[in-house]
Amino acid sequence: MSYKLSDETLDAIAAAGFDVYQNPDKRWQTYALFTDGTRIGYIQNDCGRLHLSTVHIPCRECGTGFSLRDDPFALTREGLERAFVTAPNWASGFDRAAVRKWPNLETYMRGQISKYEKVREGLAK
Repeated sequence: MSYKLSDETLDAIAAAGFDVYQNPDKRWQTYALFTDGTRIGYIQNDCGRLHLSTVHIPCRECGTGFSLRDDPFALTREGLERAFVTAPNWASGFDRAAVRKWPNLETYMRGQISKYEKVREGLAK
């Protein structure tokens, strides 16, 4: 069974107005990044269930982002924008103080080992 993100999911993200990026290697297409050009979110098919994560500059205190795994969302602009928060409401003040968001997608991409390519253009910008 493949847990690759479906074309329907990628299309819904683009229809919400976000550009979508994935690794060109099909083995890594269980997840994608999406952006409005500045803010960056992450979506993953985790054993058949979609979940969102925030994306921030790596830090010792709280890694590279917060999983929003237990936070239900819709594949709408409002639902997906939840991945743009600095930290979820359950994060401690210590964690919140440590988070530094990437200034834009270009800066994020420069620091990555993995390569990404745009697979969908946001439609409703």
